[in-house]
Amino acid sequence: MTIRFLKRIWAGVLLLFISGVSHAALIAPAGLNTGDKFHLIFVTSGTTDAYSADIATYNAFVQATADAAGIGSAIGLTDWRVLGSTPTVNAADNLASIFNNQTNVPIYNIDPSPTLVDPLNGIFNNIVANSLTDLWVNGSTNNILYEEDGTPNYGNVWTGTTPSGNAYPNLALGSSTGFSSYAFPYNTESNIYAGYTNQFIQWHLYGVSQELIVLENGNVALSAVPVPAAVWLFGTGLLSLIGMASRKKCSNC
Repeated sequence: MTIRFLKRIWAGVLLLFISGVSHAALIAPAGLNTGDKFHLIFVTSGTTDAYSADIATYNAFVQATADAAGIGSAIGLTDWRVLGSTPTVNAADNLASIFNNQTNVPIYNIDPSPTLVDPLNGIFNNIVANSLTDLWVNGSTNNILYEEDGTPNYGNVWTGTTPSGNAYPNLALGSSTGFSSYAFPYNTESNIYAGYTNQFIQWHLYGVSQELIVLENGNVALSAVPVPAAVWLFGTGLLSLIGMASRKKCSNC
């Protein structure tokens, strides 16, 4: 095993966890500064029924929507998730895996022209929640109203979810009862749950992004995922092997 090969392995491991690719197709929400982290949420322009009990079906739908709008796979955002619940997967759990920090990183609308509502503190009306946890505890600060391209959308949205982020009993997406719950994107008190109806109706979905960060030039990039301790230990082991290989090579000089 050569030193060059070991170095390549370590570099590859780090690349799995660190991303510095800038995404010019996304605009940092008004009110944020360099280094601020955030998530985006949109209402899909397209519609679907709520028959499937597989959360992957709905995740794929919002990802395809983001891809078509140029804010998905083409710029490195490959894990847009649905804010929705099936009988076996809670919305809170489905979204948790794309939130590096569930308690401090805010969620913003894709709003092309937000309004400054608090000039003294520089607060705009484009924030949806102060964090994922806050969304489940206090609900939305503002309406989740905009499509992937920033167009307002007043259509109903399938969620199958209680305001606390759990699957609504017997009303989750794909529930065997044949009924699922939906939300009103234009009403902060009903952004997660407003009522329920037959699953055959074609309605919209909510899509939520991975964690993003504002760069110095105003562009947006995927936020670096914290590297697990196990990876650092693996890297330490590799560096030790590299050192041993170097010493062995020198002894054979």
